[in-house]
Amino acid sequence: TVPYIGAAAVQSQGVDGSGIRVALLDTGIDYTNKNLGGPGTLAAFEAAWGTAWQGQALNDAIAAAAEAGASTNRLTVRWFDVVGPSGAWDEDGWARYRTAYQTMLLAGIQPIVMLVAAPRGTDQLGDPDWAAPGCLAGGASPPAPEYDQRWTEFVARAGLEFGGALAFQIWNEPNSEDYWGGCDVDPARYVQLVDLARRALGSSERMPIVS
Repeated sequence: TVPYIGAAAVQSQGVDGSGIRVALLDTGIDYTNKNLGGPGTLAAFEAAWGTAWQGQALNDAIAAAAEAGASTNRLTVRWFDVVGPSGAWDEDGWARYRTAYQTMLLAGIQPIVMLVAAPRGTDQLGDPDWAAPGCLAGGASPPAPEYDQRWTEFVARAGLEFGGALAFQIWNEPNSEDYWGGCDVDPARYVQLVDLARRALGSSERMPIVS
């Protein structure tokens, strides 16, 4: 699998995994994914799974997780949901995620907060375009390097909002082109995003990262 995931590009930078803790998470199968025979569109995903948890849908989902005996669950925080047209924070977006996070905690469910999906000007009307050039397809796009500071600010804000999370997951399926905006998977770039996130979150003991 080393050639498939592009590990050689990371190893050439002297990164060999020494001292790194690894956790494998599986939250199930997304049948809308194009690699599993689905249409692979945002509309299909939201029709099947909904958008950012809120209202009764949030309460129902958390109640079902608690009834199943879950002690942890993933809370996906999409970057483009919390950025407004001017590039400033969309505080209503943060409030929706904050409500979901607090509701999970009250139900005894420890959130693993996943941070993903740069604004790319196509997911919501008026979004800025901070995505890597030409990488606007699929379920999410990585940020262009010139917006790394914006990525760092997003992660830091998430750390403040969700400081009691069990862990932070950086990106979703980073070995899939669908989460690189349809572009080639870039392991070295992923390492950069994780490193920036680590610096933004601070202590790894207080805010562990999984990927």
